[in-house]
Amino acid sequence: MRSPALEALDFGGALMFLLALGGLHLLMGKVHFGVILGWSVAQSVIVYFVANQVASNDGSLPGGLDLYNCCCVTGYGMVPLILVSAALLLVPRGPASVALSVAGAVWSAVTASKVLARISPGLQDSRSLMVYPCLLMYGSFALLGVY
Repeated sequence: MRSPALEALDFGGALMFLLALGGLHLLMGKVHFGVILGWSVAQSVIVYFVANQVASNDGSLPGGLDLYNCCCVTGYGMVPLILVSAALLLVPRGPASVALSVAGAVWSAVTASKVLARISPGLQDSRSLMVYPCLLMYGSFALLGVY
């Protein structure tokens, strides 16, 4: 059963989170606005494709996931990475910053896979399978902050 909050996803908040991530990177001296927006679109399409392939694998239920919802979820999943980027402003580069980035990427991936599984009924049984493409996606954004 989907909650009413998941019925009313908006892309404006997700876009604001992406811009906030780009702003924090700008404070670190890195101009990554185009990279962040481009990667988020491309990787949202990839996660959408993988999620629909996994959800329709059993053939009993339709996927129930559209590209708009997938882009919203992956955008809102950036919140832990925003917190990590804010912390990286204070933490010097080294093992601590790498560990912080890995923790943020894992947190984002697990959160996004949970929300994707709640949106799409076909993903309920394979939520742990959806963590991998989400981890690859958020791991690439975490690497932008560290290096």
